[in-house]
Amino acid sequence: MELPKGLTTVTTLSKILAGTLFILFPFIGFYLGMKYQMFLSPKVVEPTAVTNTPTSTKTPTTSPDPTADWKTYTNNTTGISFKYPQSWYLHSDGEEGFSIFSTNPEMGGNLAGISMRMKTYSTNFNDSTFMKKLEQEYLSFGHGNVEENRKALRIVLIAGIKAYSGDSDAAPENLWDHYYFFYHNNKIYDITATEDIGFPERKESELFNQILSTFKFAPQ
Repeated sequence: MELPKGLTTVTTLSKILAGTLFILFPFIGFYLGMKYQMFLSPKVVEPTAVTNTPTSTKTPTTSPDPTADWKTYTNNTTGISFKYPQSWYLHSDGEEGFSIFSTNPEMGGNLAGISMRMKTYSTNFNDSTFMKKLEQEYLSFGHGNVEENRKALRIVLIAGIKAYSGDSDAAPENLWDHYYFFYHNNKIYDITATEDIGFPERKESELFNQILSTFKFAPQ
């Protein structure tokens, strides 16, 4: 069978096409081989760098000490030391106690403030004998009877010692008394905090708590 002459004749275009394919085939084969090799090889994942972003932390703020610039009083006989406001007045300083007032008593003050008396006994106290002594000598304040006053007592801490607190049931001339009792060895400490409820802006009740929180036994 004799092929058509158009299929057997070598033309200039066919020469160019054959030369181009001859040059491109090696590159195409190399490219396909590399892609195939990459497909077969395991993929390596580069680790991602982790950057630690510093977090801001809030520094806790402490409330200022309201007693920082107060006066300090020490009674060597009673062994008690405490702080009181600069504007208050130390009125009496005796062997058995002291008194401080929120206004000047010599200028017609109302005697609102804190007074403490200490009484020494022949034997040391425990909780039981202390409560009996309170009922005998200290719990007759106000218009209530001793049993009612005893039941109304609250337990607080003064100078790191358990103390008993009670209130009068009347406020003559707007003066309301708060009582505190505690013992240490053979001594009973009797504290009266007198509040003038006619002047709530003085915040005497709040100041009483702050003053009593500074009570401590002075080093001997």
